[in-house]
Amino acid sequence: MRREGLYQSHMEKWRRAMDRGTLASTPERTVVAPAGQAVVPSAAERRLLAENARLESELAKAKAVLEVVGKAHALLEILSESAEKQPPRR
Repeated sequence: MRREGLYQSHMEKWRRAMDRGTLASTPERTVVAPAGQAVVPSAAERRLLAENARLESELAKAKAVLEVVGKAHALLEILSESAEKQPPRR
């Protein structure tokens, strides 16, 4: 945790805030501190947020590719079935 700039005191603060229900995320991905003041993420947190966003983008692309492959597979099955039912052309 220290390599990422996180310390036990951070975890204790976040746990207390979570228990009180005051830990929230805003659209800018800042953390709301127990006192209600916005805290700017540390460099390590920003790096992790950026990596998370990159991985979410890659996951979305992979899901889109799988959807296309699935549709192509279904189309090939339909074409294969129709080709088997038709008599050979002369």
